[in-house]
Amino acid sequence: MRRLRSARATSGSYTNCWDTARVGDDVAKSVAELGAGRLDASLANRVIYADALGRGLGVVEAKKSGPAADEVRALAQEVAGILEL
Repeated sequence: MRRLRSARATSGSYTNCWDTARVGDDVAKSVAELGAGRLDASLANRVIYADALGRGLGVVEAKKSGPAADEVRALAQEVAGILEL
């Protein structure tokens, strides 16, 4: 796993967060090494994903509209197109 970096919040306290730019670069590199195609749709790092999972729900079940629901629908539509469903 990537190391966590410390980010100073406006309150002056420190919190741990992922260095998401580096994680994204690592994922892109791994995809290229596999020779796999990259999807146009992507999922951002959103709290709703963890919240929905913790409640035993999918994102669209937890909140039918919003950016996360739009991302999941776009991803499902793109995968369905690849699988010719």
